[in-house]
Amino acid sequence: MVAELDRLTNALPPDSLLPSTRQLQQRFRVSALTAQRALATLASEGLLVTRPGRGSYTTARRPEISHSDLGWQTLALGSRPGLPTELKDLLARAEITPQHAAS
Repeated sequence: MVAELDRLTNALPPDSLLPSTRQLQQRFRVSALTAQRALATLASEGLLVTRPGRGSYTTARRPEISHSDLGWQTLALGSRPGLPTELKDLLARAEITPQHAAS
């Protein structure tokens, strides 16, 4: 549901009214709480704003994603032969290698 709403917010122009919680409940066959949580998730990511009593609206533009410097984590963990797969994937996405960060 969140992924579908994310696609919808990207397809709509800024300040477009999104479906109401009740409409989302009917469309996705979910509870009111689930629909509200999905909207809250997108609002926390800056993709929409909620206006009490008026509805949820798309934001002017998608927020910029900052690429964090994760080198300190590799340095703190050290170069270990048994790095977990998730950490290796994270380091690869950040374009940091354990050997490069440790030197």
